This record gives sequence, structure tokens and C-alpha cells, in this order.
Amino acid sequence: MFKPKAVDDDIADFIDEGFESILAAFAAEKPVADTCLVTPAPGFYVLEDNVRGPARAEALFRQTAAYCGIANWPVKLQEAGPAAPAAVDDLFVLVTDQKASGVFSIGQAGDVTITYASRDVEKPADLIATFAHEIAHYVLAGSAVEQEADPDTLELLTDLTAVYLGFGVFLANAAFEFQGFSETGRQGWSARTRGYLSERSLVYATALFCEIKGNDHAVAAQG
Repeated sequence: MFKPKAVDDDIADFIDEGFESILAAFAAEKPVADTCLVTPAPGFYVLEDNVRGPARAEALFRQTAAYCGIANWPVKLQEAGPAAPAAVDDLFVLVTDQKASGVFSIGQAGDVTITYASRDVEKPADLIATFAHEIAHYVLAGSAVEQEADPDTLELLTDLTAVYLGFGVFLANAAFEFQGFSETGRQGWSARTRGYLSERSLVYATALFCEIKGNDHAVAAQG
């Protein structure tokens, strides 16, 4: 899944500069050297087979939060239902889902809510990628990186922050999904993007994370 790919110079420059800003803001508090590169390999996540639904999402979130160093930060999880597919005709359906897989919000009282798509509960790797991105929003909230970011690039910097927190492999693997499906009376294809940086950009960013960390290239390549 994880293979080195080249990116355009302007994209590489954006990622390099973004990492410089993130390092300046968080390196003292959360050094890259102390950050675990989390991958889908066995051993990183422990889930009981009989745990389903919101309890499964809660377990995945808590483990993701611990890896990100925010295990004790208050947050409420909220499940959102899936969007209905749009039928092209009676036989073929093309579903292009660009609806956000997660939403980070702060209430008037300062309470934090992370909303996730119910469709992802049975796809742990996708849900973990969503949680990593939304946790990155939490980490960035009120920081110099957020305050100085162009509104058009803030979500991209949030993806970079999730990479900085150790979740680049998960984000890269979940960046794009295309698959066929068959249901009673109809069949077709489903395509959806997740996150904001492209798969190729996320691979480059994860390689940069490993370079700064000084190791884990082989671990990332197996992710």
C-alpha cells in the first residue's frame, strides 16, 4: 500500500514549509523522536470481536487519542448516518461521496465534539484515519499554525499535523477508495475521497516524517 512516489516541486515545498511550521509549534511539547509511527500492522490496535457500533468507535478513538498524546483531553464522540447514494438509472449506480467523514467542533462553553460517519465503524482503518485528522484539528486549535494559516490551506495543514502525530500511513491508505458493488436489482461503482491531501502527497509527507524521525522507513513501506 505504501510506496514512495514523487510529488511536484510546489507540493513538496508546501509540505516542507508546513512541517517547519508544525515543528516550530509542537516539537518541544511532542518531539518527532518520541512519536510512534502507527500502522495497520497487528499489535497497534486491540479490538474485541463482540464490540460493535458506537462502542467500537469509542475504543478506536481512545487508542488513537493515546497515540496522539491527548488521551486525557475531553471530547464527545457523535455518530452521523451515511448519505444516500444517487441513482443513475435502475441498473447502474455511481456513488461519489465527498461528504466529510468527520467533523471537529467547539461549542460556546468550550466543549469539543468529534462527529464520525456510521458507515466507517466496520472499516477500522478508515475510521482511524478520520479520527487522526479530527484530533489534529483539536491539537491545532488556537495554535500559531492555525492562526497564521490561510483558510484555504488549513485543512491541508491539518492532514500534515495528523502525519506529524504518526498517522501518515493510515491517511495515505484511506485517501481514495474505488470499488464495485452489487445489490438487489442494481449494481455499480462507488468512489470516494477522504481527507484533503492526495495519497501521493501523504506518502511524501510520511516519508518526510520518517526522515525527520531518523527511522521507520521500512515500517512505513510495509503499511
